[in-house]
Amino acid sequence: MTGFETVLLRVAGTAASALVRSALSRAPGAGLTPDPARPAPRRRRPVRLGDGEVRELTRTLAARLGPACDSLPDHERLAALDAVGDAFAALGPLDAQALFAADLDPAALAAALPRPPAGLSPAAEALYGRLLRLCCAHAVEYATTLPGFGASAATPARNCRGWDRSRTCQGSAAWC
Repeated sequence: MTGFETVLLRVAGTAASALVRSALSRAPGAGLTPDPARPAPRRRRPVRLGDGEVRELTRTLAARLGPACDSLPDHERLAALDAVGDAFAALGPLDAQALFAADLDPAALAAALPRPPAGLSPAAEALYGRLLRLCCAHAVEYATTLPGFGASAATPARNCRGWDRSRTCQGSAAWC
């Protein structure tokens, strides 16, 4: 074999092994959703999910609901979508700190959000609840895919509900 053929075979082997590894490796994230929605474009991965990102996530998930969302009149559907966006806006930007406060549990995060506003029809309230739970699951999923998540999750202060920041003994951790 000539030098060129050897180089070509090595490059092909490297490319093939990278393809096999990517096909067999687990996708990053917590695995809470089968098809995670992106709250922001792939090239821009914000660490915090602000109002714009949450509203985009809400619109994307509402579009995925299809018939459940399409059966409502436009004004009720839009009111439910706005109510979900307003609920997350009341909580503030979603960052790792807020999600760790909910123990990365979408149900706990949903429980921390406000109830649906008065004036929504029963069908719009049902859509509000469904979208709120979906947004919480997708927000936790998104946060677990961020590059700094592993280091943040490894910190004992964020891993355990029993951590008490107010009780320290010469810089060491105190457990409740």
